[in-house]
Amino acid sequence: MKITHVAEYASGGVATYLRNTIAYQLDCDDIETIDLFISNFNSENINFNSEKFRIHRYDYHRNIKGIIQLLKIVPDIVKVKSDVIHFHSTFAGLLRPFIKFASWKQKVLIVYTSHGWSFFKEDIGNFQKVIFIIIENILSYFTNLIINVSRHDYPISTKYGISKKKSTFIYNTIKPEVKPLPVKNPFTKVNTYKICFIGRFDKAKGLDFLLNSFDFDHSNIEIMIIGKAVLNDAQINTSNTEHIHFVGWINNNELDSYIRLCDAVVIPSRWEAFGLTALEAMKNSKLVISSNAGGLPEIVKTGYNGFVFQKEDKYSLIATLKKFQKLDSKDIDIMDQHAHQTFIKKFNYEKNNADLIKIYEDGVKNA
Repeated sequence: MKITHVAEYASGGVATYLRNTIAYQLDCDDIETIDLFISNFNSENINFNSEKFRIHRYDYHRNIKGIIQLLKIVPDIVKVKSDVIHFHSTFAGLLRPFIKFASWKQKVLIVYTSHGWSFFKEDIGNFQKVIFIIIENILSYFTNLIINVSRHDYPISTKYGISKKKSTFIYNTIKPEVKPLPVKNPFTKVNTYKICFIGRFDKAKGLDFLLNSFDFDHSNIEIMIIGKAVLNDAQINTSNTEHIHFVGWINNNELDSYIRLCDAVVIPSRWEAFGLTALEAMKNSKLVISSNAGGLPEIVKTGYNGFVFQKEDKYSLIATLKKFQKLDSKDIDIMDQHAHQTFIKKFNYEKNNADLIKIYEDGVKNA
């Protein structure tokens, strides 16, 4: 079986998903080749030391001209002659009808993962929402299989007309291996609780809400902030203070080491299909403090492996951080253990990836 993955901006959660999914697929004897198409702009470095893997980068920016740039890669995707073409996120998914028509002589399974439905974003108006619903429904006709990444997303998509027959859900997952590396510790205080934000500085991820809602410099909490802006749709003051430390965008292989410097990982998202950052934390046996956006409550359980607060609710956030500050080291250790158990039992890397391969195989037979 030959597989092609197509993404637009492969950064943050999408990049993590691609790294882990492709890594698993490269180890499958029944998979001959894996091709990955990602944009040159706003995409992380994704590469593998394998003869089975080929990466194709294309010029692209998210604008009207970018749609034309996307269309230019259709012949290159078709030329690979894959059995499965797996599209990731809305803008890359726009290519589905063009691929369907261009590859009509081939037997190909077209798969789509939204990584968060465009019509569910909270920064769009009702008119835009209707347009996205119409577009996603039209595009679904040119798709054999639609994968939701959480139980939260599945009923939302079918409620707005996405085919139940074509839809399924498979939880995101990441490799369980932890490989600590020496990194510079940005924390400067001794007797403080230490938390970490990881992700894009974009509105969806809620970093601006977090920094504007809680006065870190007059608390006993230090925060390390890993990431950068991608869409530039939120105003973030990136100046370091005594309790706020900006690290920038780090190499993925350093992430475990930075997480292990912390007592908890905070996810203040306004909207979130799933929340791979929560799994990164739990893999490293760290409790999670998250909003109740999207699929996050499917991962984080208050008092067990972390705390959940009401998204965009300043007072809920503050109350939750105060609860966290009341924990002693024994409480934190117990919740850390529960976090790791959640990761191992519910978001198993081998099982979830094997489920995806099985869906591919069944779909190819029936395509």
